[in-house]
Amino acid sequence: MLFLHGNPDSSLLWEPVAALLSRQFRCIAPDLPGYGRSTAPPDFDYTLTGQARFLQALARELGFTHPIAVVGHDFGAIFAMAWMARHPEMIRAAVISNSAFFPDYKWHLWAKAWRRHGLGEVMMALMSLRGMRFVYRAGVPRIPARYIEDAYRLLTPGVRQNILRLYRSVPAGAFASWEADYLRAAKHVPVLVLWADGDPFIPKRFAERFAAQRIVRFERSGHWLPLAEPAAFANETAGFLRAT
Repeated sequence: MLFLHGNPDSSLLWEPVAALLSRQFRCIAPDLPGYGRSTAPPDFDYTLTGQARFLQALARELGFTHPIAVVGHDFGAIFAMAWMARHPEMIRAAVISNSAFFPDYKWHLWAKAWRRHGLGEVMMALMSLRGMRFVYRAGVPRIPARYIEDAYRLLTPGVRQNILRLYRSVPAGAFASWEADYLRAAKHVPVLVLWADGDPFIPKRFAERFAAQRIVRFERSGHWLPLAEPAAFANETAGFLRAT
């Protein structure tokens, strides 16, 4: 089982969920290129094509010889869907949490600012621990303080720059040429959606758009569902994989 984190997270996002699922599954949660403790070359391709290519190479490097389950949150789910669209034969099942892969998605205000040259750099330079607490706890007051502190510690100048590179490499219009391929793949790959309805960044209507076999909604959770509801997240994932 491959866990893919989003922005501005690292593999730490998945520790509570993976700790529960590791009793039944082999769990791998990498820091994606340029995030957490992972580095990325200056010419790393942050586009959807580049991310799908990276995940295919990672799967080969890890020695996967059979289709695997992939679990993605936020941008991690976007990367998972891009990989699934290009290589559906690699995916046994997909679990998607609070993400978007559709050309009609409108970026939230922070993302719009990060995509603007100059303004994005200023906002990243000014990002403080207090600001991180505000972002993470928007709709999810239960996120542990230690997690936010660790996430801020990993928000190095290099990671801040890579966040800007990512958002500037994946404009909303980029999804237009991918949606049909993803939906075609989803006819053959079982998809579970675990969705926090209190997400201030992605409207809850998008939960219905992934051609999922099952959708589970969490009405009182915000964007970071794996941190807010790790036990429920793990239980739903395990049950879905056993049934498919």
